[in-house]
Amino acid sequence: MDKMTEGVQNIDGPTYSPQFSPLLFSIYLNDIDCLAEGVQGALTGIPNFMVTHLLFADDLSLMSNDHTNVQIMLNKLRTCAARKSLTVNTLKSEVMCFNSRSDNLPPIFFNGIQLP
Repeated sequence: MDKMTEGVQNIDGPTYSPQFSPLLFSIYLNDIDCLAEGVQGALTGIPNFMVTHLLFADDLSLMSNDHTNVQIMLNKLRTCAARKSLTVNTLKSEVMCFNSRSDNLPPIFFNGIQLP
C-alpha cells in the first residue's frame, strides 16, 4: 500500500479552524448591545453607571433592577438569535434575583418557556 488516495472536497460548509472560532463568535455577537437599547440596567457602586449585560465566552447575563427590563431584553435576544440562526438553551438558563423575595416575583419567559 504505497499509494495515497485523493483528497476530499468539503461541501458541507466552511472548514473549522480553532483560531477562527473566537473571531466568528465575535462577529455574530457584534451587535449584542442592541439588547440594552431603551432599558435600564442594574445599579452598580459607581454613581450613574448601570450594567445591562455581561458576556463571557459564550455565556450571557442580562441584568436590571426591574423585571420588565429583563423580559424586554429576553424578547430582543429571541429575535436577534432567530435572525442569526442561533439557539438559546433554556435548560441551562435561569433567573436570579437579589435583595427580594422570590415568592412575589413575576415569571420571566424566553420564547414562551418560563425560566426557573
